[in-house]
Amino acid sequence: LCGFSWLDSSSSPTHTVGFPSLVVRTEDGFLRGTRDLKDKIVMDIFRGIPYAQPPIGEFRFQKPVPLNSWKGIREASEYGNVCMQDRIYTKEVWGDEDCLYLNIWIPNGVEGKLAVMIWFHGGAFALGASQGIDIMNSTLYDGYEIAHHGNVIVVTINYRLASLGFLSTGDENGRGNYGLWDQHMAIKWVKKNIANFGGNPGLITLFGESAGGASTSMHALSPVNKGLFRRVISESGDAQTMWAVNRRPLGAARRVAQAVGCPLEDKAAMMFCLRRVPAKDIVLAVRVTESLSNKEILFFLPFVPTIDGEFLPHEPVKLFENSKEIDYLLGCNSGDAHLFVSIWFPGVNIPFGISEAKFRAATEKGVGEYLYTDWKNPTEFSRRFGLVRMYTDMQFCAPAFSSAQKHAEISSSTYAYLFAYPSRMPNLILPEWIGAIHAGELQFLFGKPFSNPKIYNQQERELSRAMINYWTNFAKTGECLRSELRSNKDMNEGFGSVYCLLLHLCV
Repeated sequence: LCGFSWLDSSSSPTHTVGFPSLVVRTEDGFLRGTRDLKDKIVMDIFRGIPYAQPPIGEFRFQKPVPLNSWKGIREASEYGNVCMQDRIYTKEVWGDEDCLYLNIWIPNGVEGKLAVMIWFHGGAFALGASQGIDIMNSTLYDGYEIAHHGNVIVVTINYRLASLGFLSTGDENGRGNYGLWDQHMAIKWVKKNIANFGGNPGLITLFGESAGGASTSMHALSPVNKGLFRRVISESGDAQTMWAVNRRPLGAARRVAQAVGCPLEDKAAMMFCLRRVPAKDIVLAVRVTESLSNKEILFFLPFVPTIDGEFLPHEPVKLFENSKEIDYLLGCNSGDAHLFVSIWFPGVNIPFGISEAKFRAATEKGVGEYLYTDWKNPTEFSRRFGLVRMYTDMQFCAPAFSSAQKHAEISSSTYAYLFAYPSRMPNLILPEWIGAIHAGELQFLFGKPFSNPKIYNQQERELSRAMINYWTNFAKTGECLRSELRSNKDMNEGFGSVYCLLLHLCV
C-alpha cells in the first residue's frame, strides 16, 4: 500500500447495547427499524425515513419544508422513493417527487456515542439515489460494511435532481439549489435526532463523490451550515470545478419552459406554470443522454448549483473563510476522466485511435499550452494516455488540490489524496494504463470485497479495509492516521502548506 500502514479500527463489542425493540423516538415520531444478523455481526438499520415534506405542488422549486409529525410507530424497513430522474438510454423516467428520505446503519454492540458519516451520492446532479445508481448498482451505497469495519453510523440520503432540483431563473423567482437545500435539511435532521440512534451530533462528517463530492465541498463553503458538522470528505468533485456551477441558469430554465408550453419572458409566470406541469414532462424536457453525448459535458451541465446569493452568496473561491473550522479531506482518482473522454473521443480505447492532429485539437480546446505528451518522440499510446491525464487534471484533480491548498491556508487540518488502484469492476478487468476510473474507489469504500468475497481477491479486501479505516478515522479524529503514521510534510512540497497524507492507494 505504497509504504503506508493503516489503522484497524474494528473491534469486538464488549457488551451488547442498542435498541432490542428497534423502536427509536425522533422529533417527528417513532420509527421501527430492522436488525440484520450476518456472520455473527449485528447491524441495526432504519430505511426510508422522511426528513422533509414532499416537495410537490406549491413546494416544487422551493426550499424543503419541515415535516409534520406522525402518530404511532412508522415502519422504517424499506428504502423510500428515489427522486425522479431520467432513466438514461430509454424514453422513461423513474422515481417520484415524494423522495426526501434517508437511511441509517448503526453497528450494534459498540459503546459510547458514535461518529456519524452522511453520504451524498454522485450522478452529475441528475442521477442516483441514497442506495445506488440505477445504471451501475442499485445497492452500491449500502452502509453496512463502513458502519461495521469503521464503527461509525452511516447515513445516506436522497435529494432532488436535475431540473426538479436545480432549475433556476437566476433571480428571486427561482433561486435554484433546491437539491443543496434538501441536503442541508437532511443534515439538520441528523443533527437533531442522531443522538437517539446512538450517534454523536458533535461528530458529523459529510462525504460524497462526483456531484456528491462537489456538494460536500459547497456545504463546507456555505455560510448557512455553521455548526452543523465537523468534517468534510470530497471525492472526485469540488466546488471549484467548472462543471459544478451554472452561472447562466436562465437559458436552461427557458428550454424546459418552452418544451412544456410555459411562458418564457415573464419569469414569475414561468415558475407558476412549471409548478403545475407534470413532473415527468419537466424531467424529460432536457435529457441526460443529450449531455452524455455532448463533448461539452464537463464544461457545462444545465442543472447544477448556482450562485444564488444565499447558499452560495459568491463564487466558491471567495467562500473558503467559512470552512475555517472544518477538517477537510479531498482528492481524485488517477483516471477520473476516462469515462467521459471515451465518449467524446472513442479512439482513446483503440490502438492508433488518436491521431496527432486530433490530439492537438483536443489539447488546444482543453488547456492550451499544457503538454501531456512527448512532442519530440510522440507515440500513439502517449496521446491516448495524455488525453485522459489532461481531462482528469483539468476537471477533477487540479480543482481539488487547489481547494486543498486554499483550505490549508486557513486551517491546520487539510488532507489530500490520489486514488490510483487500477480499475476493475466485478467480472471486468480494464486496461491498467487507464488508472482508477471515475467512481472506481466506491466499491472499496463501501466494502464490496467483503460483502461479495467471491469476486474480489485478498489484496482488494486489504485495500477496502484500508480505505474504510482512512475515511472513518478521519471522521472520528480529523486525521487519516495516528500522528506517528503521518506522511512527512517534505514529501508533499507541491501542495505548499497543505498538511496532507497522500492516500496513494496503489497496491
